[in-house]
Amino acid sequence: MSIAYSMDRFKNLLRIDFIRLLRVCEISQYTILYAFVALFIAPRLDKLFPSFDKKKSSFELFIEVIFQLTMVSILIFYIRKIVKIIPPIGSILTPMYKIGTTSEYNGGIIIGLVLVHSQHNLSVKIEELMKRIEQVEETSELL
Repeated sequence: MSIAYSMDRFKNLLRIDFIRLLRVCEISQYTILYAFVALFIAPRLDKLFPSFDKKKSSFELFIEVIFQLTMVSILIFYIRKIVKIIPPIGSILTPMYKIGTTSEYNGGIIIGLVLVHSQHNLSVKIEELMKRIEQVEETSELL
């Protein structure tokens, strides 16, 4: 039974038909929209938070990073909702297309990557925190 199941799943993986093409189009459509909205929002979000200051303690940097990442998480939630207002291209092209069949692709990864990497101050703060953590680890290894 498990071999038949595996073979069926493998055939399904390689299947190329109109609906599969529409699903790929939907994933592409939402990736473009997620990236566009995230690229628009990220620099504005970065300006809401304090600029990097090397004089700040590790704890202060950590708190700033946590707050900024919390905002990123909240924005991911809302960006997905905003972008999903636009119907998938497949639903416009054919009534056979079922909306929501690509739900395993929700775009959170794309949005998160773009939001984090497009915020210069956030990236610099994270890099500085990582350096400080490495220094502490190196110091503790010497003891």
